[in-house]
Amino acid sequence: MTTLVLFGRPASGKGTVGQRLAESGYLACSTGQAMREWAAGPSDEQRALRETMATGGYGSDELAVRIVREFIQGLPPETTGVILDGFPRDLAQLEAWLAAPIDHGIAAVVDTPEAVCRDRMLGRMICPACGWSDHTPTTICVRCGAELQRRADDGDAAVFDRRVSDYETRVAPVIDAWARADLPLIRLDGTRDVDAIARELRAEVARLEGR
Repeated sequence: MTTLVLFGRPASGKGTVGQRLAESGYLACSTGQAMREWAAGPSDEQRALRETMATGGYGSDELAVRIVREFIQGLPPETTGVILDGFPRDLAQLEAWLAAPIDHGIAAVVDTPEAVCRDRMLGRMICPACGWSDHTPTTICVRCGAELQRRADDGDAAVFDRRVSDYETRVAPVIDAWARADLPLIRLDGTRDVDAIARELRAEVARLEGR
């Protein structure tokens, strides 16, 4: 089973690439969702995390890594792969991930210029029913037929600027550290058609894995 770590600027297209991979058998691991589900358990440790998250905090990086590991290990053996989007979220979490006895995966960066990302975000449309993302002028979800909606903060250029600043400050150093560690890293031109990007990504993963 392939562990694929996806990186990219806000509105780079990495979420849509992940959707295409999901159509070929990959499962997405939302770290936040996995932590919320784990925190719903009855143990003292789970209750402590639940209380921490209720006040807007996070658990330790080691705990986040443990929860992601348990998610991956709990997947059916026939699963094609798992997508980690938003994890590791910073250098400290990357260090905890690399220290864990697990396949650290293949990183893929959807490399899209900031100006292109800005244009995409300001026109992005999201399906409230299935999560599919598209772009204006499309108004109907091609997957389930529901009416697409604009995310409340997607039309705010100041929000985009904050997200990009956060990416450059927190996430870009993770990608640099991943490369310095000589871990497998695929860079993809995010300005191309998303289906072409997904095909290239699947082909590069197969090449790296010797398939």
